[in-house]
Amino acid sequence: MLNQLQSWGDGKVANDIPQLTEVNPNLFSICIAITDGQIYEVGDSEQLFTIQSISKVFVYGLALEDHAQGQQPSPEIAILQSDTFTIY
Repeated sequence: MLNQLQSWGDGKVANDIPQLTEVNPNLFSICIAITDGQIYEVGDSEQLFTIQSISKVFVYGLALEDHAQGQQPSPEIAILQSDTFTIY
């Protein structure tokens, strides 16, 4: 699977963020974390990289975990239940 996906290579590295222009476009990995704590990884998974905008997904999840207090997840919950946290 890694070889099949890695061969696509049609994309381009974004150039609007300086850190991204320094990324080797040939790096590729797949990492799967199982709920029991096992981690499976292949490819360039040890390579450090910047996560940029995808970090918003993780921050949103943490905000819901901290502020939702058992309610159904929605953007309004994180905003309304804390005067110190806002999702953009």
